[in-house]
Amino acid sequence: SSAGPMRNYSIGEAAKVSGLSARTIQYYEQSGLIPEASRNAGNGAAAAGARVYSEDDVGRLRFVRRAREVELSLKDVRSLVSVADDSGCPSTHSAYREILRGHLRGLDARINHLLALRTSVHSMLGEGCGAPAACCGWGVCECLDVNRRPARSPAGRA
Repeated sequence: SSAGPMRNYSIGEAAKVSGLSARTIQYYEQSGLIPEASRNAGNGAAAAGARVYSEDDVGRLRFVRRAREVELSLKDVRSLVSVADDSGCPSTHSAYREILRGHLRGLDARINHLLALRTSVHSMLGEGCGAPAACCGWGVCECLDVNRRPARSPAGRA
């Protein structure tokens, strides 16, 4: 069975099927992340000069969208697109794996940082200042100081 003729998409259609906005597609074109779309000659209902996207263009847009969904930088996305342009499916190339491994290391560092922040905030919730409101002021308030020593009891014990 034949795949049939390749379909062309307007920018609105490409946006809809790729999951990106038309504005984002234009930005990616202007920044060189994706090649500039070809322009319509103006046959039928299509306006002359309107952007025309092929199925390959839409596939590239989906690839870029997915890469951005996992928060790859534009630089890394550009590198992955370049690998794919040069030699097909990027997943078979070491550059692809190295970019993703580097991104994973960055994600792990962010997760560890967020876990440390969570621990700090949790500890702030668990410990009250213990000082009467009248005694608490900006010069002496330790409510957000997670490194402070616990307030002493009236008997002088911690």
